[in-house]
Amino acid sequence: MYGKSGTKPGANPYRSVSVDTASPKQRLIMLFDGAVRFSNRAKRCIEADDLAGKGLYVGKAQAIVQELQNVLRHDVAPELCGALSALYTYIIELYSKANLESDAGAIDEAIDLLATVKAGFGDTAVAEAEGAEAEDAPAVRLSAATAG
Repeated sequence: MYGKSGTKPGANPYRSVSVDTASPKQRLIMLFDGAVRFSNRAKRCIEADDLAGKGLYVGKAQAIVQELQNVLRHDVAPELCGALSALYTYIIELYSKANLESDAGAIDEAIDLLATVKAGFGDTAVAEAEGAEAEDAPAVRLSAATAG
């Protein structure tokens, strides 16, 4: 079933190495990119009336968002993780709507939300929720709130 290298036959060994050697932040970015890639494929399947393909790619995108939700570190940033968890739940609901109703608009909304969250994984600190009090508080980086 698996080759000598421990990968499935036909698996891209370069992709495996890039994932294995990536930093936790880079792995998160790869997950966001994968979710968007599968979302776009699901959208094309909806437009082509390919029900099997739609189900396959919506399921893959949902699984990635579920994993993003699972790795949140509520012990590091409880408020931020609570907000992200709610957002990820909403994105998963959008995928369910897209799958049940063949709603390409729901996929577009999920893609937009994923792009917004992905942008937050840049070098920008997240600690502005408390207004002026946040100036005295240590900045919580979005990437620190997610295990990787």
